[in-house]
Amino acid sequence: MDPDATASDLMALADGLNLQWLIDPSIGPTQGLEAAIDRLFV
Repeated sequence: MDPDATASDLMALADGLNLQWLIDPSIGPTQGLEAAIDRLFV
């Protein structure tokens, strides 16, 4: 995980994923979470 990631960064990421789910229902919570984790570990 990015050591510089803060709680607000994680909240923003979660907000972005929630918006993605609303726009594209085919992106389920699991897929969105996996994508978020992939970004955090890059």
